[in-house]
Amino acid sequence: MSLKPCKDCGEPVEHTRCPDCAREVQRPESSKNREHVAFANLSRWKNLSKRVRRIQPWCDVCGTDQRLQANHVISTKERPDLTYAMENLSVLCAKHNGGRGRDCTPEERAEVERRLTAKKSRRHADTRGEGVSPTSVPMSGEAQTRLNTPGRYTS
Repeated sequence: MSLKPCKDCGEPVEHTRCPDCAREVQRPESSKNREHVAFANLSRWKNLSKRVRRIQPWCDVCGTDQRLQANHVISTKERPDLTYAMENLSVLCAKHNGGRGRDCTPEERAEVERRLTAKKSRRHADTRGEGVSPTSVPMSGEAQTRLNTPGRYTS
């Protein structure tokens, strides 16, 4: 195996750094700590992030459409149950997401809570059987109106 110079002291070594220099160099906390709840199901998080960015393709703060990221409004450390809740997500560019920190304003918190309450009330209304009744849907198998598609499917 060929030897290369250590990145720090220049001594010939097999790897990137000699053992003494490797001990001095510490990895950043973010690269070795993968305990964030979004990493528990990485594909689920990636799909949700894509979905949120597709729904709103601009930054909430500056309006740019470049380098967008999904952001948890209420921190996942504070509310891990909201990790995959769309109501707790906003879209920010990398600059604003990086500078935001983990704290949210009382207004942002109230907006997330309002969205969650609205979602619960919609879900509760669906379970009570409100909405479209089976008698309002024609059961004859024929459309109520003619389909007028230019150049096709007209009778």
